[in-house]
Amino acid sequence: MVYIMLLALILLLSALFHIAALLRLSIPLAYALVVPTLFRGWYHAHQALGDGIFFAMLALAALSWVVTIVGRIHRWIDRRREDSISTEIYLRRMREAVEQGKLAPGGGYQIRVDDLWRDMD
Repeated sequence: MVYIMLLALILLLSALFHIAALLRLSIPLAYALVVPTLFRGWYHAHQALGDGIFFAMLALAALSWVVTIVGRIHRWIDRRREDSISTEIYLRRMREAVEQGKLAPGGGYQIRVDDLWRDMD
């Protein structure tokens, strides 16, 4: 029975640390587990400082989330802007090809587009 409980505790801690790592909270979680248990006397003597350190770690994790979200939004806006510019250039080249009558051998108009589209990552 003790072995089953120990195994369940290890599995629970493993899952907890995995989720914390995905959310960038592994250092605050380790702090919350280690400091009150191993440094009990210091923590109770300086509880406000210990809690302040923990909340500062949480604030830094939240700040990293905000920076990541802002970066992704910025990249998305840049991608949309590049696509819009490429579309405008393509339409302008299409109009020029129609005006100049550049017909391709198989029919249609010949337009150079190899410099417009970036590689899709």
